Amino acid sequence: MTQVGQHFEAGSPGGSRQVGLRADDAPGDRNAAYIASDASGLIVAWNAQAEEMFGWAQEEVHGRPLVDIVAAAPSAPLVAACAARLLELGLGPAGGQRLELEAVNRHGLAFPAEATMWATPQGGLPALHALVTDISERRRNEGQLYRMARLVNALDEAVLGVSPEGLILSWNSGAARTFGYKGFEVVGKSMAVLVAPERRAEVRGWWADLDGSAPRSYETVGVRRSGVLIDLAVSVSPLRDGGEGAPGASVIARDITEQRWTADTLESTLRSLEAALQTCRESEASSRRFLADAAHQLRTPIAGIRACAETLLRGAPPDQRDHLLLDVVRETSRASRVMTGLLRMARVDQGETLTFHVCDLVGVCGEEVERSRSLAPNLAIELRAGPQPDVGPELDANVLREILANLLDNARRHAAGRVEVVVEATAETVVVRVVDDGAGLAAEAVERAFQRFISLDGQGGSGLGLPIARGLAQAHGGDLTYEHGFVLRLPSRPPRFDCGGAGRPRPTG
Repeated sequence: MTQVGQHFEAGSPGGSRQVGLRADDAPGDRNAAYIASDASGLIVAWNAQAEEMFGWAQEEVHGRPLVDIVAAAPSAPLVAACAARLLELGLGPAGGQRLELEAVNRHGLAFPAEATMWATPQGGLPALHALVTDISERRRNEGQLYRMARLVNALDEAVLGVSPEGLILSWNSGAARTFGYKGFEVVGKSMAVLVAPERRAEVRGWWADLDGSAPRSYETVGVRRSGVLIDLAVSVSPLRDGGEGAPGASVIARDITEQRWTADTLESTLRSLEAALQTCRESEASSRRFLADAAHQLRTPIAGIRACAETLLRGAPPDQRDHLLLDVVRETSRASRVMTGLLRMARVDQGETLTFHVCDLVGVCGEEVERSRSLAPNLAIELRAGPQPDVGPELDANVLREILANLLDNARRHAAGRVEVVVEATAETVVVRVVDDGAGLAAEAVERAFQRFISLDGQGGSGLGLPIARGLAQAHGGDLTYEHGFVLRLPSRPPRFDCGGAGRPRPTG
């Protein structure tokens, strides 16, 4: 800052009169108002910029107090004190003082201004100098920036300023809430520290398209200061400074963990509902088939009984009466077997109640083998037991007997002369194989054999024995399959659940 060149004459108020002031006499900003006063604070210099800024002609202000003309009432004491200090100490341009004040024009309208003031050392005239700049536009811009900063800081979303290299330049309170870092902990660091390690390679690609004008949206996995992973929706917008390139980017990151969890939960619920609906449809279709098959199975014996009864009522010859009565008994037994099977199948579907105890596996199988021998003395029915564990398996012996009874009844109908029951057990699994020397099942017929009301032998069976046996095995936590003979596999210990429901055991004991 240099001293202003001026020329003054005596005889004017305050001891001096301005006789000439060129526009280029004011140093620094040529748009600034240059004002000078004598040691008494009376104006002695007033340039064209001062006339334009304050609305006073130089003739109108010459000899009037500088503080009264320039400063609004709230700022007058500050300007007066600053002037007094400068005059007292004789501080020249190098020791001048800059201050902001509320200035006022001749119409009484206040506006913000910035003044640089200094004194002329050694009592030179004029004694006090000031360069005044109207900072209204700067204040408006600062106000807008302040309001914008407050708005950004109040956002729930994390808002970051990021350099083209991906370094964090600014950090709002939403970012602090989202990621758990204070601003000083992350400013200057790479944006990658906010992203899960396995997703950090994606961040480098975000800056590749900063020359574009539209914001780009991404989804990634962020990481909080505590190490907790969060789902993030990120928007990256380029920032421009009027040049060709983008000086950086504005990054808005929003924690969508809860929304993602809600969406996933809704999707999972929808899938469960769809599965439940499909199960209901299948159950309804199965019930319709079951009723139709049951009606078909019962229709034949009932029709036979009715035919025999009608013949007897019409007066059948004596030599046919015993034969007709025998047919009635046979068809009644057949209907009874069907009904018993239907009831048993219904209980299996509802959920079998099981009672587990340490079981003599070989003993139970031996009892069923003896029963079958008495029913089919013409067959060689053998029991072969492999090594057994020291502690017997925990099974429901009654369910095991029922499964073996169904398998042995099936084997007796199809065996040519021999049936073999093989028992194997470990600490984890029980395996019982029932094999006969009959024709066996073709591969394509295996699954049909386990379907309800399917009788492949044409010997008048109800078609429920094998489905009941498999249902009981599955209720026990195991299964029944066909592998060149029927193979029953059961766990040696009770299943690890205690719940009811269709096809699920409800262990007790």
